[in-house]
Amino acid sequence: MTIRIAVLSVLLVGLILRLPRTLNLPIWSDEYHTIRLMRLPLADLLRGRYEELNPPLYFALIHVYTSVFGEAEVVLRSFSLLMAFIALVLLWLVARELLHDELGALLALTVAALNPFFVYYATEVRSYALLSALGLATLYTYLRLRRAEERAWRWTSLLALGVAASAYTHHFGLMIVLMIGVFIVVDAWGQRWTAAHTRACAAVGLGLLL
Repeated sequence: MTIRIAVLSVLLVGLILRLPRTLNLPIWSDEYHTIRLMRLPLADLLRGRYEELNPPLYFALIHVYTSVFGEAEVVLRSFSLLMAFIALVLLWLVARELLHDELGALLALTVAALNPFFVYYATEVRSYALLSALGLATLYTYLRLRRAEERAWRWTSLLALGVAASAYTHHFGLMIVLMIGVFIVVDAWGQRWTAAHTRACAAVGLGLLL
């Protein structure tokens, strides 16, 4: 119970630190480019018919989000804020899986919540917060897949979706694929190759084909 309260407190502090930028920061040049792109027809975004090197997922999502909630600056930034908050929750889950120590996971969460770099990019009207959330979600699904004994297909499917979504969000999403590959190699190094490793490789391959 004490750890839960501490985790919720750190998440709340992280959210509070990010709110001023959401409410007060003016839009700048790169973000105007995002706004211009998100106003394009959704079909054009999904087909890549726009002047931007990065893949379309973020622009398509912010297009749908603003069509529901409007285009006020606070709304534009709130999407990234939501993704950044989800990323903090996922970081806690990932750290707990990796460290097998809730106190260590809490420390990792605290560092991320207070990190000025993460605070700065948490409200950018760009794809960075979404990519962070997807990267952590993808890693978490792999960590769960490697110890799944029943219904492993669910984690395999989620891993494939995570890889695909990351690749469709930003070109750096391919670094997430590389990260999963490194985890697979490290996990299998000096140990026998397991069905979980095979499923993970299949999921990564499927995700890249989607």
